[in-house]
Amino acid sequence: MEQFINSWYLQNEIVSRLGKDDSGVRQKAQQKANDLIGRIKNNSSLVSMALNPLLLTMIATIHAYRGALPGRRVELYAEICDVLLGRRQDAKGIPDALTADQKKIVLQALALNLMERGIREFSPEEENELLEIVQDQLAQVTSDRITALDFLEQIRTISGLLVEKEKGVYSFAHKSFQEYLAAVAITKTNQEQILTENISNLWWQETIRLYSAQSDASNLITAALQENTVSALKLALDCTEEGLSIKPEIRQQLTDKLDKGLESSEPEVFKLAVEVKLAKRLSSLLRIDEERAIDTSYITCAEYQLFVNQLRNSEPSFPGRTANQPVLLIKWSLALDFCGWLSEQANSNLILNQQPDQKYYYRLPNRAEITNHLATENKELKSWLTDEYIAEGVSKGMRLVQTKKQTIFGFDVVKVDNRGQEIGRQHRYAKYVTEKLGNEINLDMVYVPGGKFLMGTDDQEIERLCQKYNKEYFRAEKPQHQVTVQPFLIGKYPVTQAQYQQVMGTNPSRFKGDDDERPVERVSWNDVIEFCRRLSVRTGKEYRLPTEAEWEYAARAGTTSPFHFGETITGELANYDASSIYAEEPSGEYREKTTAVGSFPPNAFGLYDMHGNVWEWCEDDWHDNYQNAPTDGSAWLGDLHVNRRSARQFSWRKMSQNWIERLLKQESLSKLSSAKVIRGGSWINNPNNCRSAVRLDNNPEVVSYAFGFRLVCSVPRTT
Repeated sequence: MEQFINSWYLQNEIVSRLGKDDSGVRQKAQQKANDLIGRIKNNSSLVSMALNPLLLTMIATIHAYRGALPGRRVELYAEICDVLLGRRQDAKGIPDALTADQKKIVLQALALNLMERGIREFSPEEENELLEIVQDQLAQVTSDRITALDFLEQIRTISGLLVEKEKGVYSFAHKSFQEYLAAVAITKTNQEQILTENISNLWWQETIRLYSAQSDASNLITAALQENTVSALKLALDCTEEGLSIKPEIRQQLTDKLDKGLESSEPEVFKLAVEVKLAKRLSSLLRIDEERAIDTSYITCAEYQLFVNQLRNSEPSFPGRTANQPVLLIKWSLALDFCGWLSEQANSNLILNQQPDQKYYYRLPNRAEITNHLATENKELKSWLTDEYIAEGVSKGMRLVQTKKQTIFGFDVVKVDNRGQEIGRQHRYAKYVTEKLGNEINLDMVYVPGGKFLMGTDDQEIERLCQKYNKEYFRAEKPQHQVTVQPFLIGKYPVTQAQYQQVMGTNPSRFKGDDDERPVERVSWNDVIEFCRRLSVRTGKEYRLPTEAEWEYAARAGTTSPFHFGETITGELANYDASSIYAEEPSGEYREKTTAVGSFPPNAFGLYDMHGNVWEWCEDDWHDNYQNAPTDGSAWLGDLHVNRRSARQFSWRKMSQNWIERLLKQESLSKLSSAKVIRGGSWINNPNNCRSAVRLDNNPEVVSYAFGFRLVCSVPRTT
């Protein structure tokens, strides 16, 4: 939009100066362009209009002609119609038998007929009734013998208000012209009942708004109160803002209904009021550009409670009389869940997204977005950011950004008891980015927020495991210790055969099929380091193996049980030797091969196959236990703790290929002779070797059809 306006004003200024193009001309054009851009950005309804090239051209034309814009949207439409139907012809010296007002009378009747029929496109030569309407209106405004077909063709070729979509098929250049002209027709012919009868019909909503801007909106709001639906009440709110006049008692009825509903203890009353509030919020976002729009106020307690009620099935919990106050959250993940839930709601609900042909998604803002677009209220409050990734912190509010790009995905987290019976299922959300590898093969990386966790297994449980399985290697999981992990990106799945083939040009796996969506196996630790090197060079980002601490933190996803599913697993939850049992679950299928990634439920971080399928290489050297292990999430290499946080104080988008190669070479030379850690278990293992805490070692040169890997990528630091 901004680029178009800048270019349009520059060309307009050059033409008006008879081709002169110097710094003074460019400065004047820039001043006018900046004025128009500012006026559009500060008016949400103008922003929506400006996204359409024709309407934007008309807005710029009127701004250049007047040096300003009409104060109300309905006045802008009126002026655009005047320009298209009259002033353009006058400026070009084109003779015309009809005035602009006469043309509008005819087009108003046409627009109303189309609205009543619920159509935009029409074929004049095939619709005698429509031609009769146009011809009748022409007879009323002029004695000249102008045929309906000639009139429509003239409007198309000269004014541009009608367009020919295909041979013989016409429509208004933009639906908003049809809606505006229909609203004028209803106003002039006193047919308000058409609108009150369609108060919940989405097809009529813009016409209703434009009608209310020219008339008293009291009857429309009364009809909306009687209808008592989200769409009708949200439309009533619009009318209170745009209406030419409203009876005070009617306005108060609407205000009381919605305000009291937000505090109501009756679930359905509360739900209706909040959905109206949320629908109003999403239709009033401030447009940043063609792809993004931002909220100028914070999500309220009532709106967040609707999310809690629907997703968590709990009763309203905010204190009385705080429904309209900003909700304060202490966890980034809670704000993320709200955004994911809202995205799903909006794309399945025409009330929240009134453009069914366009999907919109919601996320938290980044720092630049909230800096450049300040909140209009509660300005002292801080908002959670999309790139904050801190598990917990001080209480913060929540603002939204609407985007056409999906960055959050939803999934169900399953919990089971020691018999393997499902005892809980919760819908969660995670943020991700996609790395395009080529040939339509993508790599999804999931954001894991930083935090603290207990790594390893407590002494009592270790003794139990040693006795039960008569194995001593469980002692490698002690001592249990607290670790602080920084935010990072980790693969949503183990690296697949298709992804490995795309980067390395080969597929060494034994188990193939499922369109190469099975995890790659028969890769050594050294092979994986080479894969990371090539991918890092290709993308300019630091891809690597997870440290052992990062892997376990990601696998647990906030749990302390043996498995992220709970006290045990079953063959329906993971791919392992389910003929063996861990607790009291029934025995299951032993598949004797890998399965396609993502075949089983994920954990609370949205990560799949953390238990079983393939063992996953980690970066760390093997140590027999956790004595003197690092507590900062860094890799444990020999006696050194390699913490990359210092290495990440650079702009990873600009780092050179030589830097990557040098880094990976330096970090790998000393490792080739040391055993490396593997985690997670595989398709061939018993369940006790698939626990979150289990750790084994192997030579970095060994390949096995049970060994695969998962990638980690650094999260760019924010300031």
